[in-house]
Amino acid sequence: MGLGIVLLVSVSIISFLYNRRMKPFVHREFALDTLVEIQIWGPDAKDAAKAAMAEIRRIEGLLSRYQPGSVLVRLAESGGGEVDEAIYHVLGQALEIASASGGAYDPTVGELSLLWQRAREKEELPEREEILKALEGVGWQQVKLIPPNKVMLPPGLQLDLGGAAKGYAVDRALEVLKGQGIERALVNAGGQIGILGEAPRGLWRVGVKDPREAGLLTVLEVKEGAVSTSGDYQRFFISGGRRYHHLVDPTTGYPAWDCQSATVVAETGLLADLLSTACFIMGPEMGMALVERYGAEALVVDKDGRVHATGDLCYEPVKGRD
Repeated sequence: MGLGIVLLVSVSIISFLYNRRMKPFVHREFALDTLVEIQIWGPDAKDAAKAAMAEIRRIEGLLSRYQPGSVLVRLAESGGGEVDEAIYHVLGQALEIASASGGAYDPTVGELSLLWQRAREKEELPEREEILKALEGVGWQQVKLIPPNKVMLPPGLQLDLGGAAKGYAVDRALEVLKGQGIERALVNAGGQIGILGEAPRGLWRVGVKDPREAGLLTVLEVKEGAVSTSGDYQRFFISGGRRYHHLVDPTTGYPAWDCQSATVVAETGLLADLLSTACFIMGPEMGMALVERYGAEALVVDKDGRVHATGDLCYEPVKGRD
């Protein structure tokens, strides 16, 4: 029996493979601002992977806030209108988590996110006045959903669905694979993982990266669903001895500092993605309480490097393992 380990950004998949016949077809491609890996077991895997990637790129185009003419850009310019079913669904769940988290997660932080993105590119802190100005537009309650597919918001309000796009794209990719007749697959989009079918042996083993050192911190055992990790170690710069990253607290306008990483196991990639973001910003105690309200599980590394986990999470500490 051989042990194969694939480490992609913040999460790794540990697959136990008995022989060449058990090895998956692997397709890797850059999308969603990260490296996407699709593993497929079974026939016609190449064509299925291409179809799944096409769906990922479709979702990326719909939910992007950078591409000129994208739906999110159009909504900000016009103040609302009819949208694709995917956007309506994602925004609906995003607003639900915004409400449940007391605004710790908020999809209306688009202007604030862009401000901190420019700060990371320059490695210079934004002015306090700039942060306060960007905060003026934040408030998830301003977004109204009108069935079946209409969105209303104040003109100029910039949405940011970055805490949901990867998870939803993974969900849709798995649905496409199912439609192609695939019974076992795994999609990894830079820390957002979706699982289809049973693992080659026993449970899927998902390795969580140590947020401060090389190698793994823990290995989760997962039967089904999705895994998402939000962390402060991918996009950041250091100023005055403090780490300024991309996960911004909508209540302060500054990056959240109570966690180093938050990993969530949930029924869908969209829910896992939203909950991991909210959990990271809320901190271990309140964040894990929110996760459990949704029947999900979490593993959180706090600002001091201590590990916290919900009661039913199955995991094995392996710090220092490569």
